[in-house]
Amino acid sequence: MTTTFPQLVDLVLSDPSSSFWLRENLTRALDRDPGDALADAEALTQLLHRRMHTMLEHSPADALADDQALRKVVLKHQPPGKPPFPTAL
Repeated sequence: MTTTFPQLVDLVLSDPSSSFWLRENLTRALDRDPGDALADAEALTQLLHRRMHTMLEHSPADALADDQALRKVVLKHQPPGKPPFPTAL
């Protein structure tokens, strides 16, 4: 028997090992146009792959410098009044 899309979503949302971020953004994506949500998810996937490869290819000091530069870029584009990014970045 084939698993339906609602069943797959239920599996992800009810799985305790699913991150809060995944559950929250999956729920938000389901309120969007599916094509737009997919295009944004694919763009995000490409960016995160690039970040991971960059970090793996550099020394720890260079990876830290890249992360600090990334933090500055992200903060530059945050809307006014939005709290600063978490320190995990």
